[in-house]
Amino acid sequence: MSNENWFNGENILKNIKEDSKKRRANPLACFCDFLEAIWMDNTAEEALFQWKVKVEQFPWYADDALYCINEVTNNPPLNLIELMQKHGWLYLCHQESPNEEPFTYEEYLEWLKKLHDQYQAIYDNAPVHEDGN
Repeated sequence: MSNENWFNGENILKNIKEDSKKRRANPLACFCDFLEAIWMDNTAEEALFQWKVKVEQFPWYADDALYCINEVTNNPPLNLIELMQKHGWLYLCHQESPNEEPFTYEEYLEWLKKLHDQYQAIYDNAPVHEDGN
């Protein structure tokens, strides 16, 4: 934005709301963006750290990401595994099995639901939400 008033609080809030509306209008694209931002090239611990940073510094993005993950888990696409692998480099498998058997579609979906719940709890307990906002 080349507008000299970009740093004006009202303009920043307006841009945040516009971006949020776009993300929520296309939950699948938002979900893929979340995977790329949080999971791609990260371990589970690194992804958790990245999530905590997003929650702390960009709570509006975190709120949108949670909304979009929930939408995806409620209406999962048939290519969910491919999307998670392509955009998050998430190749889930059973570590305890001798051949590290890959997760099934249902297991990917269950993993994603648990991730949503874990990340939602972090979001809900973030200091930015202590005042009820």
